[in-house]
Amino acid sequence: MDEPWSCHQTYKVFDEKYAEIFARPEVTAHRIIFLAKLMNLVEKHLVEIKNASFARYGLTKYMLLATIKKLLTSDELGKRLCQSPIIAFKDKRMDCVLKLVDDLLTSIIIDLNHELSQGTLSDYKSDLKSKNSVEKLMSELLRSYEKDRARGKADSISVRLFACGISKLSAVLEASMKLKSA
Repeated sequence: MDEPWSCHQTYKVFDEKYAEIFARPEVTAHRIIFLAKLMNLVEKHLVEIKNASFARYGLTKYMLLATIKKLLTSDELGKRLCQSPIIAFKDKRMDCVLKLVDDLLTSIIIDLNHELSQGTLSDYKSDLKSKNSVEKLMSELLRSYEKDRARGKADSISVRLFACGISKLSAVLEASMKLKSA
């Protein structure tokens, strides 16, 4: 639900916000599997964070996952992937999509380590529970990616997804086929 700062509050997830999170039509088996694969990648990258306490802190992985979503949805084709992850399950596209996310995480962690070395998030336990602090950090990380794209150091997400076999047309067609079969 795009609230990584409240993921530690399990009573909200399984009580107050249960219907809001799990009773949506877009919560499908494909989405759950896709998110589990993304979280596995996030967890593998935690060891690259130079501040070990920050890396082990429970909300860190949710902030990184939310940052990946924000990066993906900043791109038209990435947004379609997030809306209908079923398109990544066809023709071995998933490995290619996971490589893209792996590369994004590598870049994010480099920028995150820089932010941490500058004293950002010195009180990370409080900061990661703060909506404003998390949104500010995610915006900084997104801005770093956008700078890399502008300088030609990184391809756009659409270019990478197109190389995976995901195009605007395939995303629309496969999403509409999913609706017809439902």
